Amino acid sequence: MASFFGLGLSFVLLRSQKKIQDNYPIIFLVLGFSVIILEYVFYWTGHVKLYPYLKFSSNSIYLTFGPCIYLYIRNIGTTKVSFSYLHFLPAFLSFAISLYYYIFSSGYQNMQQFQGDQFIQFLRIIKSPWLALMSFFVYLIVSIDIVKLTLNLRKTEYQKTVYKWVTILLVSFGIFISSYLSYFVLVQFPFFNRQWDYFISLSMAFSIYSIGYFVYKESEIFNGELFANIFLKQKQSSTLSEEIKTELYAKLLDHIKVNERYKDNELRLVSLADEIGIPRHLLSNLINEKSQVNFNQFINNFRLDAAEELLAENTDERIKNIYFDVGFNNKSTFYKAFKQRHNCTPVEYRSKKV
Repeated sequence: MASFFGLGLSFVLLRSQKKIQDNYPIIFLVLGFSVIILEYVFYWTGHVKLYPYLKFSSNSIYLTFGPCIYLYIRNIGTTKVSFSYLHFLPAFLSFAISLYYYIFSSGYQNMQQFQGDQFIQFLRIIKSPWLALMSFFVYLIVSIDIVKLTLNLRKTEYQKTVYKWVTILLVSFGIFISSYLSYFVLVQFPFFNRQWDYFISLSMAFSIYSIGYFVYKESEIFNGELFANIFLKQKQSSTLSEEIKTELYAKLLDHIKVNERYKDNELRLVSLADEIGIPRHLLSNLINEKSQVNFNQFINNFRLDAAEELLAENTDERIKNIYFDVGFNNKSTFYKAFKQRHNCTPVEYRSKKV
């Protein structure tokens, strides 16, 4: 179930129209966990013996986990760290050599014919769990250093939120490494049961469900919206007088209009709160109370106002250019919001204004 959930989640996210390029490493991490768990299922249920081609190259996938974590941490850092896809070279070489023997040995079943092959020793090395462990630890240490250098500022609420999310991610990865290391150390002792490698699967399944839930159910997980709700101390806006609320709301409207912040299609509540200089939860409550809509609808209303002007003034401008210029990420979101306001499409609206 965990494997199929992860595979389905990866497929859905990869087809998403949202700008999630920075989150691809986490998606591939979930995909890798899913494939490895599936291989474990085939192994422990005996299907690998009946159908040898069901055995994959899990060792190659393990070698991608460290670079994926590193790449993700690098992407969300406030200071970009140079990244080279050479980090994936060991995984690629492992996969290429494994694939060769996988095909010509019927799923690694007839390996005796390759005993004199020059690459067979290299295959044994790359399939060693200790190579994967070394990769895990190296990239975990490097990722922690990056967090300390680029994400440990914690001067604003946004930075605090991102830091806490990344900390949870690294702790989860550390738990997985501990499970993996414990198994291959303890398996050397006579009292150990080889079937206890279920703990490795359990740690991967936990990661799939936890990451998957926050990514899929709450699309704003990677920009800090959700974790701001979880971690930041909540205070009721009722503690402020109506006069102060009115002044803050006026300041918010002026900031958005003068600086045209709605045109930023990656604008987030925590970022806007930092710009205004008030806590994130207070800004959220203020918007809900004064505008009677949530943050996304609040910002989209500014975008719709700007789009209406452009549609009326620039009759030759392409619709796609207009909704991108005012801050919408995609056509479907723009058309849905526009129809809810005007009960017609942007094209129909423009024809009425001509």
